[in-house]
Amino acid sequence: MKNYIICILLVLSLVLSSLLYKHHIIGNDFLEINPPVEEKFEKKPKLFLYVVFSRNNCRDCLEIIEVLNSLSSDQFFVKGFIPDNELAEVEKIRAITGAIFPIEGVGKLKGRMSRYTPSIYGASKKGDLFFIMPGVPGEKEYLKNLLISFYQKIYPFLLTL
Repeated sequence: MKNYIICILLVLSLVLSSLLYKHHIIGNDFLEINPPVEEKFEKKPKLFLYVVFSRNNCRDCLEIIEVLNSLSSDQFFVKGFIPDNELAEVEKIRAITGAIFPIEGVGKLKGRMSRYTPSIYGASKKGDLFFIMPGVPGEKEYLKNLLISFYQKIYPFLLTL
């Protein structure tokens, strides 16, 4: 029970700090990445996850990619960004990391992403940023539970704001 309370408090602090960061530092034009045109939100809107990583990240840190690959495409849209100088080796990076989602160059982000990689950014279709999460070793199970809980319990509320 104590662990659940701590987990809930951590999630709430993450959400609140992300909201403050979004509205006071970044503004609503943070992510100017156009999601696929074919997106239709007949049921629930998707949570857009953008992962910034490099082939030089530690292998244990990149285990977050396995989690992102396993997420339901009905609930999540995942896109990866790598340094522009690594774009020529995107297939090699896919083989190393196992990434099955689209990968583009980080130059499209206009220098607005964190310098820490790997990092995951959770956003709405409009580009409203909800959270930034670093990829660290050993967070695979935690990350999957957090993303699913966030999508089911908090994301619908945030869309009404």
